[in-house]
Amino acid sequence: ESNESILLHALGSLRNVITSVGNMDSDCTMIARQLIENQGVCNFAQLLQGENNAHHLLMLQGRVDSSQLKVYLFAQVCRMCGLAGDTKNGSRWLTNLNARNVLRAIWSLQQILAVEAQTVYWNFIGERARMVSMEIVNQEDVALARLLCLTRTLEKSGLPEIENAWRELCDRDRAALTECLIVDGIDSKAFVFVGLPLYLGSAQANPMVGLQEALRGLVQVLRKLEAQRFLSLASGRIVNVNLESLASIVPQVDSGRTLMRCLAVSHIVQKQGTVTVVMTSDSWHVLTGKLLQRPQDWSADMLEQVQEQQLKLETKIKAARQ
Repeated sequence: ESNESILLHALGSLRNVITSVGNMDSDCTMIARQLIENQGVCNFAQLLQGENNAHHLLMLQGRVDSSQLKVYLFAQVCRMCGLAGDTKNGSRWLTNLNARNVLRAIWSLQQILAVEAQTVYWNFIGERARMVSMEIVNQEDVALARLLCLTRTLEKSGLPEIENAWRELCDRDRAALTECLIVDGIDSKAFVFVGLPLYLGSAQANPMVGLQEALRGLVQVLRKLEAQRFLSLASGRIVNVNLESLASIVPQVDSGRTLMRCLAVSHIVQKQGTVTVVMTSDSWHVLTGKLLQRPQDWSADMLEQVQEQQLKLETKIKAARQ
């Protein structure tokens, strides 16, 4: 169950148990219910890190009037001020850099009733790029700007790592990621990867993996999803894909090849509208070295070798053109 559904249940069925809820009059209860529902439609924290997309802003746009939007934005500021907080020093999370990011998101969402949702979303992504002095010229730059958000990069000093990892991918992988990152769930159906910032952040924190290998792993997930036609068969405009199980193993992975082998024996399951990339017992056995190589592992190794050869060939072609 989502946090919002639990809160809505408490608001409706536990009024006699929760004192603060029990003391609400009908008007306050209605405002609280609307706020919780709107938070479920457009998660502000996910917007800050580029985890959701323009579709969520479109859904919010269709639900709020000007007064409800003000309540929604005020509540987000309150939530951000309370993250990692204590009674003496306030929020340890809301540093100067994070506050600047929050303000940019608030300023963007203030336009939601006057401007198309797509414009609001990509304007915010563009503002994040400007924070680190990154210029956006083409679609690949737009995808890279969203990747900045997904990696929670707020300082210019973090930009080279992102650019280098992106540049070292083969052309085919960059094209696949670009298409995935720029679709918005409005004009075209889109995957929404829940837990993607956690996955990427865990890979960056693990020197044996790094961002480039994490992006290659994401491409492998995309190929698995495309093979099972989750997007084309979806009735809605977005398909939520939960990566939290994948993210949980990354701190223990000792190489990019191990990550690929874990993904090769992973399963993708769908339940109640959410697709989940599940790390199986075989995936954990790969980590501990208990799983002997089998045909699917050979195919993962062969794919990696093909990708390495493709990257070398592309590098030679680029060098020859220069």
